[in-house]
Amino acid sequence: MNREEFNEMRKEFGDYVYNYEYFQKVGYITDMYYTNKFSQELIKIQKLEIENIVMSQSLDLFIKGEKLENIKNYCEESKNRYSKDYTKFSNKIIKAEQFIKHHEKMSEDEKKEFEQEYLKFCIELHPVVKCKVNKEENEAYLILRDFYFTNNYSGFKEFLELHKDAFKPVEYLETEFNTISSFYLENKTRINTDYNKRHTLYPYNKDAVLKDEISIAREQGELHVNITNLIRTNKELHEKFKAQFGYDYSVE
Repeated sequence: MNREEFNEMRKEFGDYVYNYEYFQKVGYITDMYYTNKFSQELIKIQKLEIENIVMSQSLDLFIKGEKLENIKNYCEESKNRYSKDYTKFSNKIIKAEQFIKHHEKMSEDEKKEFEQEYLKFCIELHPVVKCKVNKEENEAYLILRDFYFTNNYSGFKEFLELHKDAFKPVEYLETEFNTISSFYLENKTRINTDYNKRHTLYPYNKDAVLKDEISIAREQGELHVNITNLIRTNKELHEKFKAQFGYDYSVE
């Protein structure tokens, strides 16, 4: 492999890495919009699912002969864990609202320009493409990637300008070309595996849900059916739990 072939390979791999980063960004954006649109339904589902699991598990533990004290501790631990999860999800809802407000203020030209800038960054400075990087470069990349996912173009440009000296120039020896080529191939395999595993899962499987009002209404209907079923199960479990332990249970 000569230097011209190496440079072409490096550029092609940079394109490949950019497409993978874009795939992840699309997932982030879909997650933000889905969370924002269905936040109230998701909060109800989260509470009912956790509460149903805890009561069902508690009843199973009692049948298996677990001590009442241990069951009570398990219920309290689950309640504390739910409280943390609820706070985390509430913060995510706020984050989604802020993101969408900013995202929809951006013009299409700004979004396209940002994508072009990030493509350039991937080809020239992305740690996986560059190969030879230090800790400072890796840390700077993680911050820049966060700016990219959240479409914070001004933050991206400002941070890159302030930290441009962190990204050191690299010289590639011809003796390293084959090793780097193997490294690129390994990462392509890793990226393909991750893509194949994730592209049919949440949030990617919810992209079509947000396309129009009809699909949104359909999703809301399905979520409400899920909530109705969970409420029915929840009521039955409350009755069984109270009959078995002499007190009721709630994660709130």
